[in-house]
Order: sequence, then structure tokens, then C-alpha cells
Amino acid sequence: MKMYIMTIIVGCWMVQLCAQSSYFPTDTLSSDDLQLEQIDVRYGNTYYFKTTIEEDSIFLILPKGLPNGYYEAYYNNDTNRLALVYYKNGARSYGQQFYANGSIKSDTEYNRFDELHGLHILYQRTGAEAWHAEYDFGELDSRYRLDYLEVENSTAILIKNKAAFGTYEFLPTPSRGRRDRIHLKEDGVFTYECSVGNCNWCGNYTGRWKQEGDFLYLELDDPTLWINPVRKFAITATALLKQLELVEVKNWGVEWYNSEYKKVVGE
Repeated sequence: MKMYIMTIIVGCWMVQLCAQSSYFPTDTLSSDDLQLEQIDVRYGNTYYFKTTIEEDSIFLILPKGLPNGYYEAYYNNDTNRLALVYYKNGARSYGQQFYANGSIKSDTEYNRFDELHGLHILYQRTGAEAWHAEYDFGELDSRYRLDYLEVENSTAILIKNKAAFGTYEFLPTPSRGRRDRIHLKEDGVFTYECSVGNCNWCGNYTGRWKQEGDFLYLELDDPTLWINPVRKFAITATALLKQLELVEVKNWGVEWYNSEYKKVVGE
């Protein structure tokens, strides 16, 4: 049986950064380790992977070609400690993975080929969302890849012509209740405002920004307010440098879902 142990690769800060596809390093389960547990002609059979899984700081990749059914994998072969569940139901399949303490690690949509297809959400141990991306037939959507910014990053030219300065707003959607604003000023200062629930723009904070090449680094005066005290951003723009967006850049990809701020028209 295979032992899945996280490997740190010097110079690459774990394998996910090389692939620019995930918050976690990855490892692949083997269909050779698959065990049939229960036969159910109507709803699909139940299977489990008899793989010994010890490390919970990885994302498990499913083998391809699995039959429809329900799948589980466990930490140290303990059926009370789930590492993975997978509901294989053709084109609309779904999987979840868990940390060893039982907290949720990922929610992922799959296609009939057992490839990531649709939304892929990863969580920190605290429950905070760490990464939210979209996949097509196992491939990360190009907008979330770091090489997307090799073409679309307009930060340097927008700073130079002073079009970058003004207010950028993160707008709520049915699944995202918060509302934030970042106001970039020419003197290297920015302000950050946030609204949560019925509290409209209840937080107003200041910080400093600096430019390094094609990226901006924002740091609030109070380092405890953001999970990451220093956040890295790029500014993208449509043709003729219109419709600007301030988007956060992580080591493993572009954070479109949780950290894209649209520039307020007229500023």
C-alpha cells in the first residue's frame, strides 16, 4: 500500500506552485487500491480506497475511469476518519476532502471522466476559504493561472500614466456577502473600507502601498486586520485601458473570486 507523505521541494515551494493549480501539493490515488464494499444496482456500488493516508496537507487526485458509485478514503485506514468522499454520478459528480481533524478541506466538482470540472474550493484549517477556482476537463481556467498576467497585467503603465489611482470596489453576490473598497492614492497611501451585514462601511483603515515591477504590495498600518499582512495585487484592464480591476495574486494563482476589485467609473 502507498504511503502519502508531503514532500517539500526546494526552489519550488511545494509542487503546487510549479503547476500553478492548487493551494496544496497533490498526490494521486490508485485504482489498484480500490475495494468494493457494497453492491447497489439502483444507486451505484460503494467503494473505498485501502490506501494508507497519513498526511492531510495534500489534495488527493482521483484515478480516471471509475464506475458510478460512492467512494471513500480514510486516514490510517480508520473508517471513522474520512479523508475523501466522492459521489460519481456521470457529468455532475462531486467530491469533498477533509483534514485529519474532520474539518472540511475542499469542495470540488468533477465530470464523467473523474477530472476537475467546474468549481474547486479549498479551505484553510480555520475554515477560511483559501482558493476558489474553475476547471475545464481537468485544466485550470486560464484566468486563474499566473501566466495569464504575462499578457493582461497593466499595472506598470497604469501607475505611470496615473490612471491606476482611485477607488476599487469589491461588490457582493448571492454567495459573497461582504463589500470592500480600496482607494489608491498617488503618495503611496491607500485606504481600506469594509461593510459586513448591516454595518455599512463600518471599517476604515489606512496603509501603504509600493510598486515592485508589475505588481503592487499593500500593507495596512494594523497588520492584524488581514490574514496575510502584505497582499500582492495586479491591475488588469480592457482595451484602451478601460474597466480596470485590482486583483489579488497568490503564489499559486490569480484570486479572481475573492479578491477582485472593480474601479469605480469616473475615478
